[in-house]
Amino acid sequence: MINKKLKGLLLLIVVSFLLIGVVSATNTDNTLTKADNIVKENKEVDTNVLTKTNAINKNKKDNLVKTATKRNKTKLSLTFNQSKANLYDKVQITATLKDNNNKFIKNQNLTIKIGTKTYKRVTNSKGKVILNYKITNSSVLEKKVIAKYNGNKVYLPSNATKILKSNEEVIYKAKMLEIGKYVDQASDYMDSLESQDFSSFSAEYKYSTNALKKSLNLVNKAIQQSNNLSKYLTNSNRKAFLNLNKKQLQVLKTYITESLNFFEVTKSYVNGKISDSTFDNAYNSFEKKMTSLDNQLVSLDKQITVMSNRYPFLIRGIEKYFK
Repeated sequence: MINKKLKGLLLLIVVSFLLIGVVSATNTDNTLTKADNIVKENKEVDTNVLTKTNAINKNKKDNLVKTATKRNKTKLSLTFNQSKANLYDKVQITATLKDNNNKFIKNQNLTIKIGTKTYKRVTNSKGKVILNYKITNSSVLEKKVIAKYNGNKVYLPSNATKILKSNEEVIYKAKMLEIGKYVDQASDYMDSLESQDFSSFSAEYKYSTNALKKSLNLVNKAIQQSNNLSKYLTNSNRKAFLNLNKKQLQVLKTYITESLNFFEVTKSYVNGKISDSTFDNAYNSFEKKMTSLDNQLVSLDKQITVMSNRYPFLIRGIEKYFK
């Protein structure tokens, strides 16, 4: 009987120990699992913080790079001092470089291309490049002018394009007849022309020519051709050109002839600005007809009235004629 009780007690003790062991093992496992979870969470936190930190640093760096590489806008413009040029004219081409605040940009390299030729220039203190371009070929009436700025680390590139227009070249041809009022720079008759004569019942000087025999600076007023187009005479490279719609120089004097019939009346009057007969020594064929003006020493800018009972005669320099 006693033995049975002892065995039962021993069995109870053994079971109790076993239960205690299981519970302890379970608690230990739970503790280890929690520890592992804490370590894992800490690692994840560290990784997230590092990732966010790296992203912030990268954004800052990108912003710094963008700020350092940002360039200002520029504007390039072209102007000409003539809207339409003639052969042998020098056209002033101006390229102007400005920033986005409309301020001039100096010391910048520009290129200006006209046709197939390119010119390199540097902007001055006012952001300008000035190029003097001579019209040497009027067969091309429109030339494209391209100005270009390549930019740098501070400024963005820009360019400008404009068309340079020129008049068609008109050359005197063989025996071309022109009528007008002319004088050369030396105030002499245009004896360099091949033939000269005076038209009747007009106040114009008429001549025909193949070309000039020598280089003269010629001045004219109101040239009239058979088609009644007003043209103006200039001289360049020993050739005579008609430059459309252009006065090259101010008229120095005018040469006037009057018809024979007008001076048939004795003591006719002519009112105007005239010159002395001594100017006519270069044109001897008319000198004898100027006797009515002998001893009339007057300047070109003084207006007087001359009376004559001789006809016909040539009066030089009259700007206002007939009373």
